[in-house]
Amino acid sequence: MQVLIADEMGVGKTLQAIGVANMTKGLKRVLIIPPATVKVNWKREWEKWSTHPNLTVGYCEGDHNPQTDVLICNYDIVNRHIDYFHAVDWDILILDESHYLKNDKSGRTKFILGGKDRGGRKHKPIAAKRRLFLSATPITVRPIDLWTTCQACDPEGLGKSWWNFVHRYCDAKDGGFGLDTSGASNLEELQFKMRSKFMIRRSRRDVFGEIDPKPQRVFLPNTGLEKEIDAGAQSFYGARVTRNEVVESRAWKWMAGHALPRVATVRICVVIEKPLKSGRIA
Repeated sequence: MQVLIADEMGVGKTLQAIGVANMTKGLKRVLIIPPATVKVNWKREWEKWSTHPNLTVGYCEGDHNPQTDVLICNYDIVNRHIDYFHAVDWDILILDESHYLKNDKSGRTKFILGGKDRGGRKHKPIAAKRRLFLSATPITVRPIDLWTTCQACDPEGLGKSWWNFVHRYCDAKDGGFGLDTSGASNLEELQFKMRSKFMIRRSRRDVFGEIDPKPQRVFLPNTGLEKEIDAGAQSFYGARVTRNEVVESRAWKWMAGHALPRVATVRICVVIEKPLKSGRIA
Protein backbone atom coordinates (compact mmCIF):
# COMPACT_ATOMS: atom_id res chain seq x y z
CA MET A 1 0.00 0.00 0.00
CA GLN A 2 1.28 3.42 -0.97
CA VAL A 3 -0.57 6.54 0.17
CA LEU A 4 0.04 10.28 0.26
CA ILE A 5 -1.38 12.06 3.32
CA ALA A 6 -1.42 15.65 2.14
CA ASP A 7 -3.51 17.39 4.80
CA GLU A 8 -2.80 21.01 5.64
CA MET A 9 -0.49 21.82 8.53
CA GLY A 10 -2.18 21.35 11.87
CA VAL A 11 -4.66 18.69 10.77
CA GLY A 12 -2.52 15.89 12.18
CA LYS A 13 -0.51 13.98 9.58
CA THR A 14 1.88 12.62 12.22
CA LEU A 15 -0.95 11.25 14.32
CA GLN A 16 -2.63 9.73 11.27
CA ALA A 17 0.57 7.92 10.32
CA ILE A 18 0.91 6.56 13.86
CA GLY A 19 -2.76 5.59 13.66
CA VAL A 20 -2.05 3.46 10.59
CA ALA A 21 0.70 1.73 12.57
CA ASN A 22 -1.69 1.21 15.49
CA MET A 23 -4.16 -0.54 13.16
CA THR A 24 -1.48 -2.81 11.71
CA LYS A 25 -1.70 -6.27 13.26
CA GLY A 26 1.58 -7.99 14.05
CA LEU A 27 3.57 -4.78 13.63
CA LYS A 28 7.27 -5.40 14.24
CA ARG A 29 9.43 -2.91 12.35
CA VAL A 30 8.80 0.71 11.33
CA LEU A 31 11.20 3.10 9.60
CA ILE A 32 10.45 6.83 9.82
CA ILE A 33 12.43 9.27 7.66
CA PRO A 34 11.77 12.95 8.53
CA PRO A 35 13.78 16.18 8.35
CA ALA A 36 16.44 16.38 11.06
CA THR A 37 14.59 19.15 12.91
CA VAL A 38 11.61 16.95 13.82
CA LYS A 39 13.09 13.52 14.46
CA VAL A 40 13.10 14.04 18.24
CA ASN A 41 9.48 15.14 18.03
CA TRP A 42 8.64 11.98 16.10
CA LYS A 43 10.08 9.88 18.91
CA ARG A 44 8.05 11.81 21.46
CA GLU A 45 4.82 11.56 19.46
CA TRP A 46 5.31 7.84 18.84
CA GLU A 47 5.82 7.19 22.56
CA LYS A 48 2.72 9.24 23.32
CA TRP A 49 0.27 7.79 20.79
CA SER A 50 1.47 4.31 19.84
CA THR A 51 -0.56 1.31 20.99
CA HIS A 52 2.44 -0.99 20.55
CA PRO A 53 4.19 -0.46 23.90
CA ASN A 54 6.51 -3.44 23.42
CA LEU A 55 8.22 -1.86 20.41
CA THR A 56 11.41 0.05 21.13
CA VAL A 57 11.92 3.43 19.46
CA GLY A 58 15.09 5.41 18.77
CA TYR A 59 16.77 7.59 16.18
CA CYS A 60 20.02 7.59 14.24
CA GLU A 61 22.70 10.15 15.07
CA GLY A 62 25.49 10.42 12.51
CA ASP A 63 26.89 6.91 12.08
CA HIS A 64 25.18 5.61 15.22
CA ASN A 65 22.21 3.32 14.60
CA PRO A 66 20.31 2.07 17.68
CA GLN A 67 18.59 -0.61 15.55
CA THR A 68 15.34 -0.24 17.49
CA ASP A 69 12.02 -1.71 16.37
CA VAL A 70 10.81 1.76 15.39
CA LEU A 71 13.76 3.57 13.85
CA ILE A 72 13.88 7.26 12.97
CA CYS A 73 16.54 8.52 10.56
CA ASN A 74 16.64 11.98 8.98
CA TYR A 75 17.03 12.39 5.24
CA ASP A 76 20.56 13.78 5.46
CA ILE A 77 22.12 10.59 6.81
CA VAL A 78 20.05 7.88 5.10
CA ASN A 79 23.01 6.99 2.89
CA ARG A 80 25.11 6.10 5.97
CA HIS A 81 22.64 3.42 7.02
CA ILE A 82 21.25 2.27 3.68
CA ASP A 83 22.73 -1.24 3.88
CA TYR A 84 20.98 -1.81 7.20
CA PHE A 85 17.69 -0.45 5.83
CA HIS A 86 17.82 -2.94 2.97
CA ALA A 87 18.55 -5.80 5.35
CA VAL A 88 15.39 -5.28 7.44
CA ASP A 89 11.88 -6.41 6.55
CA TRP A 90 9.99 -3.18 7.28
CA ASP A 91 6.26 -3.28 7.90
CA ILE A 92 5.82 0.47 7.40
CA LEU A 93 8.00 3.19 5.89
CA ILE A 94 6.93 6.74 6.80
CA LEU A 95 8.38 9.57 4.71
CA ASP A 96 7.64 12.83 6.52
CA GLU A 97 7.81 16.04 4.43
CA SER A 98 8.08 13.80 1.39
CA HIS A 99 8.52 16.80 -0.92
CA TYR A 100 12.18 16.48 0.14
CA LEU A 101 12.21 13.73 -2.51
CA LYS A 102 10.83 15.83 -5.38
CA ASN A 103 14.13 15.85 -7.30
CA ASP A 104 14.49 12.48 -9.00
CA LYS A 105 18.16 13.20 -9.64
CA SER A 106 19.15 13.79 -6.01
CA GLY A 107 21.06 11.20 -4.04
CA ARG A 108 18.53 11.04 -1.22
CA THR A 109 15.71 10.27 -3.67
CA LYS A 110 17.68 7.47 -5.30
CA PHE A 111 18.67 5.95 -1.95
CA ILE A 112 15.06 5.95 -0.69
CA LEU A 113 12.91 5.48 -3.80
CA GLY A 114 15.48 3.86 -6.07
CA GLY A 115 17.05 4.88 -9.38
CA LYS A 116 20.34 5.09 -11.23
CA ASP A 117 23.11 7.51 -10.33
CA ARG A 118 25.30 9.31 -12.85
CA GLY A 119 27.77 6.46 -12.88
CA GLY A 120 25.06 4.04 -13.92
CA ARG A 121 24.88 2.31 -10.55
CA LYS A 122 21.36 1.19 -9.77
CA HIS A 123 19.94 1.81 -6.29
CA LYS A 124 17.00 -0.27 -5.14
CA PRO A 125 14.24 1.39 -3.12
CA ILE A 126 13.83 0.80 0.60
CA ALA A 127 11.29 -1.99 0.69
CA ALA A 128 8.28 -1.94 3.02
CA LYS A 129 4.84 -3.52 3.07
CA ARG A 130 3.32 -0.05 3.42
CA ARG A 131 4.73 3.33 2.50
CA LEU A 132 3.19 6.54 3.82
CA PHE A 133 4.14 9.84 2.19
CA LEU A 134 3.37 12.91 4.33
CA SER A 135 3.42 16.39 2.83
CA ALA A 136 1.36 19.53 3.39
CA THR A 137 2.32 20.99 0.02
CA PRO A 138 1.76 18.30 -2.63
CA ILE A 139 0.12 20.50 -5.29
CA THR A 140 2.61 23.13 -6.33
CA VAL A 141 3.01 25.48 -9.28
CA ARG A 142 5.46 22.90 -10.65
CA PRO A 143 3.72 19.54 -11.16
CA ILE A 144 7.09 18.07 -12.14
CA ASP A 145 7.85 18.11 -8.40
CA LEU A 146 5.10 15.50 -8.00
CA TRP A 147 6.59 13.05 -10.45
CA THR A 148 8.58 11.00 -7.91
CA THR A 149 5.54 10.69 -5.62
CA CYS A 150 3.28 9.65 -8.49
CA GLN A 151 5.87 7.17 -9.69
CA ALA A 152 6.09 5.60 -6.22
CA CYS A 153 2.37 5.63 -5.36
CA ASP A 154 0.82 4.96 -8.78
CA PRO A 155 3.46 3.18 -10.91
CA GLU A 156 0.89 1.77 -13.35
CA GLY A 157 -1.04 5.02 -13.73
CA LEU A 158 0.23 8.57 -13.28
CA GLY A 159 3.75 7.32 -12.63
CA LYS A 160 3.98 4.92 -15.54
CA SER A 161 5.40 7.28 -18.17
CA TRP A 162 7.52 10.35 -17.45
CA TRP A 163 7.04 11.52 -21.04
CA ASN A 164 3.26 11.38 -20.82
CA PHE A 165 3.25 12.99 -17.37
CA VAL A 166 5.31 16.04 -18.32
CA HIS A 167 3.38 16.67 -21.53
CA ARG A 168 -0.01 16.30 -19.88
CA TYR A 169 0.62 18.12 -16.59
CA CYS A 170 3.85 20.12 -16.95
CA ASP A 171 3.12 21.86 -20.25
CA ALA A 172 6.38 20.41 -21.58
CA LYS A 173 7.94 22.18 -24.54
CA ASP A 174 11.28 22.71 -26.20
CA GLY A 175 13.26 25.20 -24.15
CA GLY A 176 16.19 25.51 -26.51
CA PHE A 177 18.47 23.50 -24.24
CA GLY A 178 16.23 20.48 -23.80
CA LEU A 179 12.68 19.88 -22.67
CA ASP A 180 11.26 22.56 -20.38
CA THR A 181 9.06 20.87 -17.75
CA SER A 182 8.70 23.80 -15.36
CA GLY A 183 5.18 24.69 -16.51
CA ALA A 184 1.76 23.51 -15.40
CA SER A 185 -1.33 22.24 -17.20
CA ASN A 186 -4.49 20.26 -16.42
CA LEU A 187 -4.02 20.73 -12.67
CA GLU A 188 -7.64 19.96 -11.78
CA GLU A 189 -7.40 16.66 -13.60
CA LEU A 190 -4.10 15.85 -11.88
CA GLN A 191 -5.50 16.57 -8.44
CA PHE A 192 -8.63 14.53 -9.17
CA LYS A 193 -6.60 11.51 -10.24
CA MET A 194 -4.29 11.79 -7.24
CA ARG A 195 -7.25 12.03 -4.85
CA SER A 196 -9.05 9.11 -6.47
CA LYS A 197 -6.02 6.81 -6.41
CA PHE A 198 -3.65 7.51 -3.54
CA MET A 199 -3.96 10.96 -1.97
CA ILE A 200 -6.02 12.28 0.92
CA ARG A 201 -6.02 16.04 1.43
CA ARG A 202 -8.09 17.93 3.99
CA SER A 203 -7.98 21.47 5.29
CA ARG A 204 -8.42 22.65 8.86
CA ARG A 205 -11.88 23.87 7.84
CA ASP A 206 -12.83 20.30 6.87
CA VAL A 207 -12.01 18.94 10.33
CA PHE A 208 -12.56 22.03 12.48
CA GLY A 209 -15.04 20.31 14.79
CA GLU A 210 -12.78 17.28 15.29
CA ILE A 211 -9.63 19.08 16.44
CA ASP A 212 -9.24 20.24 20.01
CA PRO A 213 -8.00 23.84 20.27
CA LYS A 214 -4.36 24.02 21.23
CA PRO A 215 -3.53 25.86 24.45
CA GLN A 216 -1.06 28.60 23.64
CA ARG A 217 1.83 29.51 25.89
CA VAL A 218 3.88 32.69 25.65
CA PHE A 219 6.80 34.12 27.53
CA LEU A 220 6.23 37.42 29.30
CA PRO A 221 8.93 39.48 31.01
CA ASN A 222 8.95 40.48 34.62
CA THR A 223 7.17 43.69 35.54
CA GLY A 224 8.48 46.71 33.72
CA LEU A 225 7.86 45.83 30.07
CA GLU A 226 4.19 44.86 30.08
CA LYS A 227 3.17 48.34 28.98
CA GLU A 228 5.55 48.23 26.05
CA ILE A 229 4.19 44.85 24.99
CA ASP A 230 0.61 46.03 25.29
CA ALA A 231 1.47 49.10 23.20
CA GLY A 232 3.03 46.89 20.52
CA ALA A 233 -0.02 44.65 20.36
CA GLN A 234 -2.28 47.69 20.21
CA SER A 235 -0.38 49.02 17.21
CA PHE A 236 -1.21 45.77 15.42
CA TYR A 237 -4.89 45.53 16.25
CA GLY A 238 -6.04 49.08 17.01
CA ALA A 239 -7.32 47.99 20.42
CA ARG A 240 -5.77 46.93 23.69
CA VAL A 241 -4.82 43.24 23.76
CA THR A 242 -4.13 41.79 27.20
CA ARG A 243 -2.03 38.81 28.13
CA ASN A 244 -5.26 36.91 28.86
CA GLU A 245 -6.30 36.87 25.22
CA VAL A 246 -5.09 34.72 22.37
CA VAL A 247 -3.89 36.77 19.44
CA GLU A 248 -2.50 35.92 16.06
CA SER A 249 1.07 34.65 16.07
CA ARG A 250 2.42 37.73 14.31
CA ALA A 251 1.74 39.82 17.41
CA TRP A 252 3.74 37.44 19.58
CA LYS A 253 6.48 37.45 16.91
CA TRP A 254 6.60 41.24 17.25
CA MET A 255 6.92 40.89 21.01
CA ALA A 256 9.61 38.27 20.69
CA GLY A 257 11.55 40.43 18.25
CA HIS A 258 11.30 43.69 20.17
CA ALA A 259 10.65 43.38 23.87
CA LEU A 260 11.65 39.90 24.98
CA PRO A 261 15.28 39.87 23.79
CA ARG A 262 15.99 42.77 26.14
CA VAL A 263 15.11 40.92 29.32
CA ALA A 264 17.34 38.38 31.00
CA THR A 265 14.69 36.76 33.19
CA VAL A 266 11.27 35.67 31.96
CA ARG A 267 8.37 33.84 33.52
CA ILE A 268 5.85 31.59 31.78
CA CYS A 269 2.28 32.76 31.39
CA VAL A 270 -0.40 30.37 30.08
CA VAL A 271 -2.91 32.46 28.18
CA ILE A 272 -6.63 31.77 28.03
CA GLU A 273 -7.49 29.48 25.12
CA LYS A 274 -9.72 30.94 22.41
CA PRO A 275 -9.93 29.17 19.01
CA LEU A 276 -9.39 31.43 16.03
CA LYS A 277 -11.98 31.60 13.28
CA SER A 278 -11.30 33.33 9.97
CA GLY A 279 -8.21 34.93 11.41
CA ARG A 280 -10.09 36.67 14.27
CA ILE A 281 -10.44 35.96 17.95
CA ALA A 282 -13.59 33.92 18.52
